[in-house]
Amino acid sequence: MFINGEWVDGAHGASLDVIFPHDGSVVAKVQCGGAADVEKAVAAAARAFANEATTVAAGGWASTTGAERASLLRAIATELRARAERIARYLYTPRSLAPIPNATVISRRIEIRSTSCIVH
Repeated sequence: MFINGEWVDGAHGASLDVIFPHDGSVVAKVQCGGAADVEKAVAAAARAFANEATTVAAGGWASTTGAERASLLRAIATELRARAERIARYLYTPRSLAPIPNATVISRRIEIRSTSCIVH
């Protein structure tokens, strides 16, 4: 689990197997969270929200304008496009039984989504 900016084990230490439905193999293990983990995550989120030094533009996400948010989201989309080939390889593995799209396809999908949220 990702809590307070770092990967942590669940309070109970239990994990769950992620099963690939095609052949029943275990492809990953994920931590099981409980009430204590939720409390820790909520407390971390509350601290981050209250601490302006750790929020966007030091003024907090809530105080940013739509244009500022759109600018940040466009910057994220630019970084995703720059990593499109790597993303394609990660998302479309031989286990997925799907063809691997090229980086242009991934970039186009990012472009479609990013242009749908332009703020004027």
